[in-house]
Amino acid sequence: MSFVVHRFFPTTIRLDRTIVNRILAYAQQAPELEVCGLIGAGEGVARRVYPVRNAAAEADHLFAMDPQQQWQGPFTPGELSALSWLSPLTWVTMGEKQPVDRAWKQPLINAIFVAKLSEQPQAVSNFTCPTCSQSLVTESYEGTQVFQCRFCAGTLVEDGKIARIIARTGRDRPCSERIQALARTVVQENQARHTLQMLKGGRNTVPLFPCPKCKNPMSRSFYSAAHMINVDRCSFCELTWFDRDELEMLQCLIENRIMPGVGLVNEGGAVELSS
Repeated sequence: MSFVVHRFFPTTIRLDRTIVNRILAYAQQAPELEVCGLIGAGEGVARRVYPVRNAAAEADHLFAMDPQQQWQGPFTPGELSALSWLSPLTWVTMGEKQPVDRAWKQPLINAIFVAKLSEQPQAVSNFTCPTCSQSLVTESYEGTQVFQCRFCAGTLVEDGKIARIIARTGRDRPCSERIQALARTVVQENQARHTLQMLKGGRNTVPLFPCPKCKNPMSRSFYSAAHMINVDRCSFCELTWFDRDELEMLQCLIENRIMPGVGLVNEGGAVELSS
């Protein structure tokens, strides 16, 4: 039996009869296989059970690619859940000659992220992160309710609330030097890429994200011609998705009146930008 407890609390936890019966009932569904899952607990007492399908005959042979692009493992599900760098976007595999995929696509591993979200104090929404495929949590940002991903740090905002956030720009969250430098760099790169794309008559080939609500493909474009930050919009659901730092970069552009430069193509075909 392989049920993982994901939390840093005492090694011994108490399982009441209800929890034990749930685990045993799940085990009886496929007695020939190792039963897998996670137990959510707090203060040494089990609260919930998260059964997951046994995704491999040898569930203890899990490998994950670390932030330095090196394969690490093998891990048991419990060892994998304790990795500080594990995220839904981590590349994982069940072993040699096995398919390599994102962690969230493996039911056994995805249950780790579900358990982590259950421990969050913020309310879990009905929206799904278009990048990580995890539920978004409700947050207050600039006095406005938004929905954020606890794993990739993206932010979902209802279109009607973006103007309210922009109106408060600079009041509670002054633009940091890091965000200001990042915003300038991103705008220059986006403008150069857009200029070359237009000159070549090409289309945007970036895969479109699914809407966190209706799941249909969103449209990807700049927030505006004056503020060249890429955002993803669902016009049907009236929602806008900002990747990590994009919302703060947009605010920084507005607060500091950072505008795109004039793009010129030199003889070598490179785009030169004047600020």
